[in-house]
Amino acid sequence: MGKIRKTAELAVVHTAYVLKKLGSDARDKCEEENWGLDWKEGGCYLHLETSEFIESLRGKKGTPENEAAQVLFILLGMMHKNGVDFETMLEELKKEL
Repeated sequence: MGKIRKTAELAVVHTAYVLKKLGSDARDKCEEENWGLDWKEGGCYLHLETSEFIESLRGKKGTPENEAAQVLFILLGMMHKNGVDFETMLEELKKEL
């Protein structure tokens, strides 16, 4: 049982690392484009992209995969920019499952 638990813990650490790297890349792209990631501007972008994702599920503009990627792009960028701990976020997510 200990080996399975250790493997699961390593998976969380690895996933957090990958998400943090993606968040860093998203933050960098947003800064290059001068797109704000604070709660006001980032929040507006996140709301917009989430709405577009929902519309894609309804068969409107865009594919769900592309729109989901846009939601994650903004969310991960905002998390990185605002110092959200990715490993802690994953632990909180596990509590929801």
